[in-house]
Amino acid sequence: GVSVLHLGRPAVAWKAMRNVAHSWLSREVVLFCAFATASFAYVGALTAGAPSGRVAMTVGVAACALGGAGIYASGRLYLVPARPVWRSGRTVVAFFATAVATGPLLAVLAGHPDAGGRRLLFALAGAATLAQLAAIQHLVASLALRREREFALTAKLLFGPFRALFAARVALALAVLAGCVWAVAAAPWAAAGGLLVLAVAGEFLGRYLFFVTVTPMTAAQRFSTGRDTRRIAR
Repeated sequence: GVSVLHLGRPAVAWKAMRNVAHSWLSREVVLFCAFATASFAYVGALTAGAPSGRVAMTVGVAACALGGAGIYASGRLYLVPARPVWRSGRTVVAFFATAVATGPLLAVLAGHPDAGGRRLLFALAGAATLAQLAAIQHLVASLALRREREFALTAKLLFGPFRALFAARVALALAVLAGCVWAVAAAPWAAAGGLLVLAVAGEFLGRYLFFVTVTPMTAAQRFSTGRDTRRIAR
């Protein structure tokens, strides 16, 4: 459902599914629709009782695979030549880290697992938060080392007008990581709520900074790339 927010006219979002062979947006929409369908089927299989246990596991694995593919498609959507700072494997890692940092915490709240299950879910959320911090570190290193105009201007924004928000984003991730480390040892069910709030706040800040600090290439630069040159030749 969120995929339609990429579109200028959400009312005709169904048309986004027509270009699966060439468009990551189309793939994202199709994969998340399939994920939602598989998720509802999984819940139905679970509520059907013990005889459907094997079916439920199969459908659950399929739902996870479709969800992971959808996240990958979401990340690939932003690997465009016109935004050099985004065009890195770091972007895809950050998208996966967002899902895994928040999803397990929600599962603790919604599923009421036993202490062992809670520890596992807290560990997953902590590992994903650590991966998110690694992605942030990679971004900072890239901004420091790269000399292109787009990297320099993004650094100027991120460490200038938006430095307080950037610091808050890092602080929230560190707080979630510390909380998850503690929760793995204590396994408190109630801690998931507070950690989820911190994680979601940090991810919202991160996504906001992702969009407002990126610097696009100029039109002349875009047309100088090989792909755009071939397009003009046609």
